[in-house]
Amino acid sequence: MSSSDTSGAVAERLLKLAIALTLMVLIAGPVLALAMHLATPRLTDYVSRNILHSLYKASNHGGITSGPDYYELEGLEDKLSSFAAYRGEAKGAARALQVLLITFDGPQSTSGPAKALTPVKLDMADARESAALIIADRPLLIDFAGKAPTRRAMLGVEGVAPFDLRNAPKGVLSGFKIAAFGAARVARPDQANDAKDARIFCAAIRNWLTFYGLAPGALRLDAAVNATGIRVTDTGVTHDGKAQTVVPDFAALCRGR
Repeated sequence: MSSSDTSGAVAERLLKLAIALTLMVLIAGPVLALAMHLATPRLTDYVSRNILHSLYKASNHGGITSGPDYYELEGLEDKLSSFAAYRGEAKGAARALQVLLITFDGPQSTSGPAKALTPVKLDMADARESAALIIADRPLLIDFAGKAPTRRAMLGVEGVAPFDLRNAPKGVLSGFKIAAFGAARVARPDQANDAKDARIFCAAIRNWLTFYGLAPGALRLDAAVNATGIRVTDTGVTHDGKAQTVVPDFAALCRGR
């Protein structure tokens, strides 16, 4: 056999090998990608949600009182996402951010159709240039009482516990960051007065300011105990709860953090 014949045979084998490898990639690649899409995200999502939800129950109920299960949380998160504005809508939607820290000192409901949800009526009809951020220490059922707001991306919610909406127009929710839904390093109301955890609180507030495209000077911070009726206007927040005597100053609290 001549050298040219040998070279031709080698070239033919290499070509067949290349074609076979190409076919394997074309066939196996999408199948593997589909399998990973169907299995891995769901598995990791399930594990992370259940671990964080267990932490939520343990930290808020002493690990005894049960709360929503994984599937209830998943359905609730999907529902809230359907009320959220589109990505980027919040930036430029408000000229001020009214932050309200809500704590409760009474017993929490553990039975009935609204198990573990504390009803809170929220009136934002006169908030024409302001957005609100609620950070609470227990699950809330936020009810848009009275005249429904017409602006989008008006409300943000952050905390450990889940929440739900009632009488809310589509798009009114700018976004949410909830530990029970899988978020990490979330703000809690008590962090504002705890030097140890203040860094997490400060980072969370800065994150929301950036989310809305606002400077720290556009922030107003209030704190209330047992507030179940809240009204947000461009001049501030009023509520039916007990006002905390010491409201943290964001600039002073977060300087250097």
